[in-house]
Amino acid sequence: MNNIQIKKVLIVLTVVLLFTGCGPQPKPPLYHWGTYSKSSSEFFHTQGEPEALQKHKDVLEEIVNTSESNNQRVAPGLYAELGQMYFKLGQREKAISYLEKEKTTYPESSIFIDQVLKQIRGNQ
Repeated sequence: MNNIQIKKVLIVLTVVLLFTGCGPQPKPPLYHWGTYSKSSSEFFHTQGEPEALQKHKDVLEEIVNTSESNNQRVAPGLYAELGQMYFKLGQREKAISYLEKEKTTYPESSIFIDQVLKQIRGNQ
């Protein structure tokens, strides 16, 4: 190859690299779901078992902690579901805390969450 051919190849490679590097980048997921689907399904099918409740709660905590540490929004309903798990385990204050987080993160859930909180606080 002569100098002119080498220059043409370099120009073509430069242009190709330039355009591939500037292409649309994939968007990161809006929420981190972790293994929610699997855990939720398992919990649904074995919800009478206390260890299933604890296991699902642990998965929800891991998802929330991972989301928060990566500065991602916690997926809608996860704070509320984690609050429900704590309520079922008899930990009302933690339940209330997570329900309040759901309401703060997703204000559109306020009417529903306020009703749940009213029932929980009425049971104290």
